[in-house]
Amino acid sequence: MKGFSFKKLEVWKKEAREISAMLGALIKIRKGCVKEDAANYDVDLEPRT
Repeated sequence: MKGFSFKKLEVWKKEAREISAMLGALIKIRKGCVKEDAANYDVDLEPRT
């Protein structure tokens, strides 16, 4: 059994934030709040504490 990799955890957290930002943008597009061109996929989310 290999040890736990904190570096891999940080990569997963970054990917999860990116996916969350994309989903949020898609929900806004679906609701008609913003046009697809205006959707911001590069949202820098602050971690919750």
